[in-house]
Amino acid sequence: MKALSIWQPHASLLVVPNPVSGIPFKRHETRGRRMPGQSHGWYEPVSQIGQRIAIHAAKSLSELRWIRDGGDEDFYRAIRAIGYPDPMQMPVGAIVGTAILKRCHLTENLVDPGPFGDFSPRRWAWEMADTQPLATPIPCVGRQGFFDIPDSLLLAAAA
Repeated sequence: MKALSIWQPHASLLVVPNPVSGIPFKRHETRGRRMPGQSHGWYEPVSQIGQRIAIHAAKSLSELRWIRDGGDEDFYRAIRAIGYPDPMQMPVGAIVGTAILKRCHLTENLVDPGPFGDFSPRRWAWEMADTQPLATPIPCVGRQGFFDIPDSLLLAAAA
């Protein structure tokens, strides 16, 4: 299975359902779009659309520290709602769930993107569906871009 590393709290907010609505707080993962002549950014991940991918919580703590120290009350409320009284308790360096990468949108074409993402122009908004959080995160080394994880890793967690 392919996996994608995402900084916390975004990784968990993509897969853990809001206890009130039953759907995750975050509906899209946003990424920079590679434009002609640029050497950075993402192409549309055509081969992953419609596929289940693992969501990996990267080891970076910088955004969690920023939220803990008063950076954004909306993030803090969402994090508490999914069971973490302190952002620093969120799992990092681990697979936290899976989702189907349903489709890719250009951010400028979204009418209601929802919260929690950089929806400025010239970016991708990757819509996730059928999210499945793991009861226990699986420690795993992340990578940049899509990377492979053994299917046995997730099968062991389901057992």
